[in-house]
Amino acid sequence: MRLCLLADAGSIHTRRWAEYFADRGHEVHLLSMRPARCRQVAVHRIQAPFGRGGYLAAALVARRWVRELAPDLVHAHYASSYGLWGALCGRRPLLLSAWGTDVHDFPRRGPLQRRLLEWNLSRADILCATSDWLAREMAAYAPAGAPIHLTPFGVDTDLFQPRPGGSRGLGVVLGTARTLDRTYGLDLLLEALALLDPAAAERAGNPLSLWIAGDGPERAALQRQASRLGITPHVQFLGELPHDRIPAFLWGLELFVNPSRAESFGVAALEAAASGLPVVASRVGGLPEIVVDGETGLLVPPADPVGLAEALAALIREPERRWALGKAARARTVARYDWRACAGAMERLYEAVLAHPDNRSRHPRSVER
Repeated sequence: MRLCLLADAGSIHTRRWAEYFADRGHEVHLLSMRPARCRQVAVHRIQAPFGRGGYLAAALVARRWVRELAPDLVHAHYASSYGLWGALCGRRPLLLSAWGTDVHDFPRRGPLQRRLLEWNLSRADILCATSDWLAREMAAYAPAGAPIHLTPFGVDTDLFQPRPGGSRGLGVVLGTARTLDRTYGLDLLLEALALLDPAAAERAGNPLSLWIAGDGPERAALQRQASRLGITPHVQFLGELPHDRIPAFLWGLELFVNPSRAESFGVAALEAAASGLPVVASRVGGLPEIVVDGETGLLVPPADPVGLAEALAALIREPERRWALGKAARARTVARYDWRACAGAMERLYEAVLAHPDNRSRHPRSVER
């Protein structure tokens, strides 16, 4: 197949999918606003001018590229920006994937944004979403009765593996790896840590600390909050880590915490689960699809630092339970979310669409993984 992906080349998910298809012998062209190097993939950068007309101007450039490439299939990833490119490109079949904020934030900004999203979705032959929760959100803006295919991002279960050598025996280290933005609830995590009283735990010979990997607009506010709560000695702000350093970061943890106020899928939680860590997460969005309460981790009500602290305390007290949950998390992730299996499912969806061009809207809702 000659494939044309309209997507962010800077995203590891985009690069994985594009390189997977290229390795499978397909000709892959990637049109993106950001530059990147992808093995065996032709990346065409399209720079969006500043101002209101930027996306539209870039979409018209993308349309010319698509016409020149004449691909067998176009797949736009992100239903608003790249979705507009796909909607205007005039090439079929067109697949359009929702990733998260494009569906649960963008249309709520105003009636114009809602109408644009609805129009983009109406132009696609096939709609995809990364989680069941996101598919339900997407359905509110999609044509009535349109099937939505489940196409998870997946995780590299070879890169993300349990820590070699078992427990470190150096107390309990909680951790998270997120953009430091209010959406992801790091302020709630700091409040929960303060409720756990790490200073008292250290005096009792049970050190308790928190590692935060990531950067973002809330970093200074979070550091001030840690100081105000008196927990600064027990919190490490590590800054943004390259993706290939995240596995080593996760090996230093006993528990991964995902206290988001909103979450469409939960890639960070999935990487932690693949690493054999139990995950304590908010019961929001797609996270309950990643974390099975009481089986691979614990789910807590969103925006509830007391409930979060209680869940963390329960697992801090029970190392054997942590180990059992982490083992189950790893097994479930390997079985359901290995990225190669997810990419293979996407490839089979492409093949099915091209094999039955007159029945594009009537394929099964989700493909085999």
